[in-house]
Parts: sequence; structure tokens; C-alpha cells
Amino acid sequence: IDAFWLANMNTPRTLSNLKIIKIIVAGTIQENKNHLTTLAACKILVDRGYNVQFLAVGHSLDEALKSKLIRERFVNYITNQPKEELIKLYRSSDIYVMPSVKETFGLVYAEAMSQGLPLIYTRGQGFDQQFEDGQVGYSVNCFDSREIADKIIMITENYESMSRRCVA
Repeated sequence: IDAFWLANMNTPRTLSNLKIIKIIVAGTIQENKNHLTTLAACKILVDRGYNVQFLAVGHSLDEALKSKLIRERFVNYITNQPKEELIKLYRSSDIYVMPSVKETFGLVYAEAMSQGLPLIYTRGQGFDQQFEDGQVGYSVNCFDSREIADKIIMITENYESMSRRCVA
């Protein structure tokens, strides 16, 4: 990853409230990044009593998709940001969630990890198997919103240790 992220590693993080989950994704707004499945997982979490905040950061290549996202009261959209601003957004979030349909490696996962954010990533794609499942986050079936929601909850239950391993 860019030296900026290594020079500005964050310390391990804690969750102040297990019922408030701040999710972030950084990347182009397009079908492949699978924002709608993440949105569906967020709705499941809301139905289970969680206060979810979902921040999508990136240039929109699909205005119809962006419209579907920002229609939800718990979603905030911000266009592409320089790394000096993105780091602040990562640090104000809890979990990085990007279950892409297809992914080569995805440097954004490592960038988010450098800020102590546990991850949700796609099983069998790019970042998967870089770490043992459950060490810094979880792999998921990118089309299974219920599994994504369940894994987000599992992260909150082991948040401090996962965050510590992200920056170790």
C-alpha cells in the first residue's frame, strides 16, 4: 500500500457502544462493489435493533445505484476523497465492508486495516485467505446479506482483538 498509510497507522480501536455500528466502504459506486447487498445487510441489522451508519465513499459510475443507496436514512454518500481526508473517514468508522463480486486484491482492505478497521470481504476473491478467517475480519458469500450481517455482529463481539491484529 502507499507509504502514507504505513506512516499513519492507527492504534487498536474499541467500540463505545455495541449497538451502534459505523460501516464504511471506499471505492467506485458500481454494481461489482456490491453496495446493494451491503445495504440489505444493514437493513437486517437495523431490524435486529442496531443503529447502523453506512458511509459510501467514491466516485459514482452508476447514478441509479447511488440513488438507491442515498434513499436510505442511515446511508451517507461522499464522493472520492484524497487519502488525507479518507484516513479521517476510516478513523470515524468501525468496520470496512466490501463484498465485491469480483476482486483482484483490493488495496483498500489493507488501507482500512492500517486504521484498525476489521473487514468483511468476499470469499474466494482477491483478499480472501491473506489472513485466517476471523483474524482481521471475515470472508462472506458476496450475495448473502444475512451472512454479511451475521459476520458484522461477530466482528462487534470480538472487536478489540480484531482491531489489534489489524495494526499489529
